[in-house]
Amino acid sequence: MKIVKLTNMTEQGFSTMGMVLVLSLLGGILLAGLNKLVLSQQRHLNQQKDYYHAVNHTLSSLQWSTTLNWLAATEQWQCQYHQHAKFSVCIKSSRLTASHFILVKGQYGEVKHYHLASLSHGKLIMEKGHWLDYCPEKQSADCDE
Repeated sequence: MKIVKLTNMTEQGFSTMGMVLVLSLLGGILLAGLNKLVLSQQRHLNQQKDYYHAVNHTLSSLQWSTTLNWLAATEQWQCQYHQHAKFSVCIKSSRLTASHFILVKGQYGEVKHYHLASLSHGKLIMEKGHWLDYCPEKQSADCDE
């Protein structure tokens, strides 16, 4: 076996440069993948933040409804809109046969929450334990405005 001695200086360090290039390329690929992951998590976090923001506004609208004066509930929705907070609250008589509840619907954007209440002297009295994130009416048409 014959050993060849390299005397040309341009050939020395070529493998080192090649390895640096490969490592740089792998590092760039890993950083690009990490960037995609971070952006995906950031979008997910923003969606969750927006959802919880809407839920809080919706629940605030239900609480706000107890401070308002209402006419007697009918089969039609009766709504009030909060100009500053941009949420609405609506009431109508419920078709539930268990008792004579009033259905209260709070809405902010696409998020809706419902509560069963009664009406005394134009003020809503929320029933304890009757908070719902779905409409309790049997017919979906009874839930829409």
